[in-house]
Formats: sequence, structure tokens, C-alpha cells
Amino acid sequence: MIPYSHTVNAAERLVRLGADVTADVIPFLGHGTNDEAEDLLIERLKGHVPQRTWQQGMKSAPSD
Repeated sequence: MIPYSHTVNAAERLVRLGADVTADVIPFLGHGTNDEAEDLLIERLKGHVPQRTWQQGMKSAPSD
């Protein structure tokens, strides 16, 4: 196993570069999967709106 801080640091760096990132850390999971990881993946796939899409929508939204 590697320290989860590597995941957090990489995600923070990618965000600073403007990337779309989700980084879920599940303690003691290792390189496998479990019900929690699968549920998170399904949640992300169903509900994620790419940053570029969100930004375009915000630009075109009428301001109050």
C-alpha cells in the first residue's frame, strides 16, 4: 500500500492545473474493491458534471 497523501497531493495538483478530479480515499482498501468503492463509483458516474460543462453553463446563465 502507498500513503493516501500521494492521492491527495496529486488531486490537488491536478485541480490547480484545471483538471476535473475526484479522489476518494477508502482506508485500508489496498488495490482491490469493495461495496463502498463500487457505490462511490456509481455515484460519480451518475452525478458528475464536468468542470468545463459547469463553467459554460454558469457563463450563459442570466445574472440577477
